[in-house]
Amino acid sequence: MALMLRKACQPILDKYDMNAFHADIHASSKYLMLFTPCGKNFATVHGVLFGRLQPSKVEIDFATELLEDWIKRHVKVIEAYIDGLEKLQLSPKPTHEVKYMGAEIKVTYTQENEWNKETRQYTCVVTPSNITIVYNTRTYILDSKCALMNITNEKSMSYPWGKALELPAKILRAAQLQMDACLTYKRLETSVSDILSELNTCTD
Repeated sequence: MALMLRKACQPILDKYDMNAFHADIHASSKYLMLFTPCGKNFATVHGVLFGRLQPSKVEIDFATELLEDWIKRHVKVIEAYIDGLEKLQLSPKPTHEVKYMGAEIKVTYTQENEWNKETRQYTCVVTPSNITIVYNTRTYILDSKCALMNITNEKSMSYPWGKALELPAKILRAAQLQMDACLTYKRLETSVSDILSELNTCTD
């Protein structure tokens, strides 16, 4: 750890509400690296290539100037990451399977990488898939909006639609809330991850 460099960079990070972040020299690339509060690589600040892991005062002074300039250019993205990370840390992670009123509810979603023309990066898009509810020996398959798609019994025999029993409204409501909670959390998680990926790959 380049202790003097870290001490010199910290007031700049504090100035932009990045108190929990820290700066150091990447052991292999020798570039100035920013790390997240949990110790993950946050971003590389290009412009100075350190000759050793214990930099000179001239290198430190130059690095701090580059750091502040880099933060100013990416401040909106950094703020979006910090805001998303704080929300993620405050949000309880929902489970995909829950039990409610004697029913077993399982929600599923899909993840696909799509090309973002504005950021010129792949972003992860999360979309709801379906909901499975096991209740009174029957298995109900619903779409993401809780519209009924199929019903089978414990022997995998499909029920005639005319004889199918409707699920209690409270169970349907619980299923929808669980789907919404899982989607909200996963979309927030992928958003934070996408921002981190964008900062890790930028070279300006």
